Amino acid sequence: MLEDWDPFHDLIRLRKRFDELFERGFQSELVSDEGTEKHWTPAVDMYEGDGRIVIMTELPGVEVGDIEVEFSSGRLIIRGQRPLVSEADKAVFHRIERWRGPFRRVFPLGGQIDVDGIQARLHNGILRVEVPMRGESRDRKIEVVGQ
Repeated sequence: MLEDWDPFHDLIRLRKRFDELFERGFQSELVSDEGTEKHWTPAVDMYEGDGRIVIMTELPGVEVGDIEVEFSSGRLIIRGQRPLVSEADKAVFHRIERWRGPFRRVFPLGGQIDVDGIQARLHNGILRVEVPMRGESRDRKIEVVGQ
């Protein structure tokens, strides 16, 4: 039995994939204000509900001390570094597919943000940043805690 084939469904999936690749590949270069240093772009899920914005960022292999979260000029900035594998000096790699080095994501957040209520928690390689809505917007550095 032949399956129904919908070329438009495949075309839409392909376009979404190209959009993801374009965003990951060029976003940090287009908005970077940190000189010419190259950054990789970790994947995120971002949603709003219950009076807050939640940003979940995939950061496997990154330690709490290697992450900075900051709210500045109406933007939430997540940056840090994933170091090289410690045994890399002694090994001959056959394939390297995981990004290493500095990373950066910037999220412009509209509306009133409760800056003092922003929380960042790293658990099982996922950084979860909760941004409560309301209150006054001002700059603040947010402490990342482990779980």
